[in-house]
Amino acid sequence: MAFKFTYRPTLLSPYDFEKIERWMESQSEKGLHLSKFGQSFTRFKRGEPEKRTYKIDYFDEVSNEERLIFYADSGWHYASKLQGGTHILYAMKDEDFIPLHTDPIEESIQLKKIIGILNRRTLLLFLVFLVMVFLLIAIARDYNGLATFLVRNVRFNDVLFILYPLLLMISPLSHKSKVLKKIRELETGSCCYWY
Repeated sequence: MAFKFTYRPTLLSPYDFEKIERWMESQSEKGLHLSKFGQSFTRFKRGEPEKRTYKIDYFDEVSNEERLIFYADSGWHYASKLQGGTHILYAMKDEDFIPLHTDPIEESIQLKKIIGILNRRTLLLFLVFLVMVFLLIAIARDYNGLATFLVRNVRFNDVLFILYPLLLMISPLSHKSKVLKKIRELETGSCCYWY
């Protein structure tokens, strides 16, 4: 007897929306349909292979019934929350559905909200990095200076631990540049829709 759900490791950045959407589509073609997106593991419900289009959109409340009804009337179904105010929706490729955003200005407004999320995450990670550096300096004051402390006590894995928040900042910053590019394309009218 097969299990109703299966889990797959989430090997994608939660900020790379296009790759997440493509991954969900490829899983649905294998009969694994998104049930709950997770930072480490994503839960899929087993079923028949289907051709689905997945899109990630921003809205403040999942309980916003009016918005969910609008999506359903447009051929979209709610799949899972991604993070913050971002949510994953899907539509069946063989059915008629209306694109989530037909107005480029509306889409650019939604993307600007995502920029706010990325800015807050980047700031939080930078603050964590600063706290770690200040703790290191405070501890080092007892060792006749920072250089003496570093030579005697800090190992390579300690350096990696301190730099880890900076490494985590790469993903939201790289995605932010993609989102800003998309916003510029939408606002200048040079963007196309691929549905």
